[in-house]
Amino acid sequence: MSYPICQFLLILFFTIQIVLFLFAVIISNSQEIYQSQQKAIEYQQRYHSSDKLLHVLSHDLGNSLMLILNYSAKIAHVAEDQDMRRYGDCILKAAEIQQEIIDHVKQIQIVNDGKIELFIEPVMIRDVFQTIKYLFKNRLFSKKIEMITNESEFPHLKVIADSSCLTNQILCNLISNAIKFSHEDSQINVNIQVESDEVCITISDDGVGIPENIIHTIFRDDLPTTRPGTKGEKGTGYGMPIVKAYVHHIKGRLEISSKSQDQFPNDHGTTIKVFLRKYV
Repeated sequence: MSYPICQFLLILFFTIQIVLFLFAVIISNSQEIYQSQQKAIEYQQRYHSSDKLLHVLSHDLGNSLMLILNYSAKIAHVAEDQDMRRYGDCILKAAEIQQEIIDHVKQIQIVNDGKIELFIEPVMIRDVFQTIKYLFKNRLFSKKIEMITNESEFPHLKVIADSSCLTNQILCNLISNAIKFSHEDSQINVNIQVESDEVCITISDDGVGIPENIIHTIFRDDLPTTRPGTKGEKGTGYGMPIVKAYVHHIKGRLEISSKSQDQFPNDHGTTIKVFLRKYV
């Protein structure tokens, strides 16, 4: 066999080997892609199953919990026996915590599913704070906390938002946290400032503050951030992620700063600013 033919066969042999190697790599990658796709499909199916189960549980538990809330409230306020009233009050407080957890889980579901539906309109700030003062009257009284607000200085001020969302999901969550982490006989200041095209609502307290290891992840719902309050109040850790999501959907923005009591024993507390679009 002549040298050129041997050279040709040798080149052909190595070419076939390279082609076979590339073919094997392609098959291997295809199998990996297929397996990844199958895993993705399986994960998606599990997610939808878990999501559906969570929705059913939240709904059914919520219905049962309403009965517990109603009857425990009656026992706490109507029962003649003092011990029964105390037991009823304990059950009521525990049920209220469970209701808060269920409500927050539902809100996180709505946010994660992208199903937030808002009715954007001019919202009167004065009306929002009238509702908030009514909602938190008892909690503020029980911790001897004074909440100072200045909405009366702006009787006609309006922002562009969803009224329910601004009141319940945003400001109520923020003020609830301020109460939770404030000491007895303290103050919470809510200051409204009007700028050219924005309204800034600043909520500040002199409470225990937020540790550095939490403040950087406080808006994430996949990391634990829940802490007990100054009187042992429990929470879900979902409040701040909910606040951020709804502020984003009404095209506002948030700023947060805090000094923890452990690190700054003589100068501690949290300040949160909510910037909203001003209605002109």
